[in-house]
Amino acid sequence: MFQYFYNYDVRNLKLGISAGAFYSHIHHYNSFGISSSIGISAYYKKIKSSIGLSIENLGYVLKSFTTYNNPIPLVYRFSFYKRLSSFLIGYDAKYLKESDDIQHILCLEFMASEKINFRISNSSYLADLLVDENDYNFLSGLGMGINIKLKGIALDIGFMNLGIAGAAYGMSLSFLRK
Repeated sequence: MFQYFYNYDVRNLKLGISAGAFYSHIHHYNSFGISSSIGISAYYKKIKSSIGLSIENLGYVLKSFTTYNNPIPLVYRFSFYKRLSSFLIGYDAKYLKESDDIQHILCLEFMASEKINFRISNSSYLADLLVDENDYNFLSGLGMGINIKLKGIALDIGFMNLGIAGAAYGMSLSFLRK
């Protein structure tokens, strides 16, 4: 996936938009398309908190894995973050239009230093995938990650337990403006 992000700050408000393209390959099948997102967030310095709203995955699949062209799953997100002395606590509620479902995500981010942050989160996303025979259901939806800031670059590496479906791994590289 390739995305370009643009942010515009007005007082304590941040308006953001992204546009990009995606490509996915599974065995002999592939898919690609275009996507964009738009959002607004407000930071309240006095209480060290932010609140945000966004619409994500506005786009179109140009080539689908199958002959049936599934739309990109449209997401409406509400976010709240509170910064404490050495960590941040966050909550996200995501409404998934395609499945008419609401996901809840709770996240803790620990600031090890100015350059390294550790994240741990849990999500209600996998509630439908739980099975009775799995002794490790409590780990389903658990996510972990690390953010490392180098000179002008931020590297994010993440992992999410998908229960009986396995795990998902991800990495992103962002070029920071000074």
